[in-house]
Amino acid sequence: MLDRLSAVRESLRANGLDALCTTSVSDIRWMTGFTEVFDSERAHLAIVADDLALIHTDSRYSDAMRSRAEGSEWTIDSTPCRHAALFAAKLSELIHDGAWRICIDSDIPLSEYRALTAALTEAGIGFELVEGASPARALREVKDASEIELLFSVQAIADKAFLELIEWIEPGMTELSVATELEYRMKRLGAQSASFPTIVASGPNGANPHSVAGQRKLEAGDLVIIDYGARCLDYCSDTTRTIAIGEPSAELRRIYDLTLEAHNRCKELVKPGAPCRDVHNLAAEIIADGGYSGKFNHGLGHGVGIDVHEGPTMNSRYEGVLEAGNVVTIEPGIYIPGLGGVRIEDCGVVGEDGFCSFTKLTHELIVI
Repeated sequence: MLDRLSAVRESLRANGLDALCTTSVSDIRWMTGFTEVFDSERAHLAIVADDLALIHTDSRYSDAMRSRAEGSEWTIDSTPCRHAALFAAKLSELIHDGAWRICIDSDIPLSEYRALTAALTEAGIGFELVEGASPARALREVKDASEIELLFSVQAIADKAFLELIEWIEPGMTELSVATELEYRMKRLGAQSASFPTIVASGPNGANPHSVAGQRKLEAGDLVIIDYGARCLDYCSDTTRTIAIGEPSAELRRIYDLTLEAHNRCKELVKPGAPCRDVHNLAAEIIADGGYSGKFNHGLGHGVGIDVHEGPTMNSRYEGVLEAGNVVTIEPGIYIPGLGGVRIEDCGVVGEDGFCSFTKLTHELIVI
């Protein structure tokens, strides 16, 4: 993880910053590489400067962190005090004259921001808190070889669980029971959890891209959107397949085929240097030309890694370009109120030669 720390420090220097202060669990997980330590609680503060790499945590996590930190540059401090007090004390040891420019997360809790400001002021330290994304957030967008290997293995768990699920599904089951079964099967195969609440949207519910699985029963003629992911060693997968309960109507079959066309053609455009906005706009154009203008109402894709939604983003507003090592989703969809919807999503890595999907699931419509 020395390379990651070095990259963060280099980014700080390049932006005229002296230190990073972050409470983002995902950024801390990436910078440290510690596994099987973090949960969803934002209970830690990391400080990175040229001569400091420290995490302030509490007794619930400190022993596990210290064991992971052996042989690394990271110091684990579990002094029973507020993050702000520890932060001010450490900076008092480092800042002897002048004012440091300190990067803090734009999404840091307001109470923490106020406490940091008060503690630094009381300590008489010269400082400027610079709000913005942590350098780690941008650096995480390009995955290294170990991350890509891990993401492949997480996807393999998700694929196997889905293949088991479609052998189990039958008409009359509720959306919620299908979602619960899929999450159980992923855990049984080695996932620590689902990477987000599983979406199972059947029939007309499929017109809502983020429909919440409920008590509606799967009926003959339904298309069913299943959007799901596994999490393993804190890294996520993200996949969507749309299946049919019995033979779908001609219109549902048509929107499935059109979504698949958009999916496949966008894959061909994904390569280093491709403007993210152009890839999204291609999907929107294909769907509109097919007669469904306005029925694709979300971005084409997003980055995936420690968080299921990371950068870069592929939508009509994002101005960035794709880089080799980005891990992104390609997930066009068509959503028709009162009828249903289709979404087909692969997650994969942007390679020098184009997009390499992690999933090995078929793209053909599966009819139950």
